[in-house]
Parts: sequence; structure tokens; C-alpha cells
Amino acid sequence: MPFLLRTPRLYLREMQPDDAPQALLLNADPEVLRYTGDAPFADEAAARLVMPTGKTGGNGCGM
Repeated sequence: MPFLLRTPRLYLREMQPDDAPQALLLNADPEVLRYTGDAPFADEAAARLVMPTGKTGGNGCGM
């Protein structure tokens, strides 16, 4: 998987469907929601819906 940005301490890449469990936890944190303004995901399936599909048209930003 290609990285978008790589430094000695950071590997930044597009979100992948396998990241859904972590996205669910992150999006359930009130301190995160305070800054994103999003509603928490209902479940892991809902978290997967924001993952880029690799198809044309998505912005690849995820959440």
C-alpha cells in the first residue's frame, strides 16, 4: 500500500476497510466529536461506509 506521507515517526496513508474498528472507537470519543461535529457511528458497518472504495468519485478523506 503506498503511503501519502512518510517521516521517521509517521506513516500517513488512506484509510482502509480494515481500519473500521479503530474508526468506530475514534468516532465514539466525545473529545473527537467535539471537533469534528459528526454523529457517532452506529456500528462497524457504518464506519466502513466512510472508507474509500478505490472507485472514482470519492475524495479519500474518510471521516
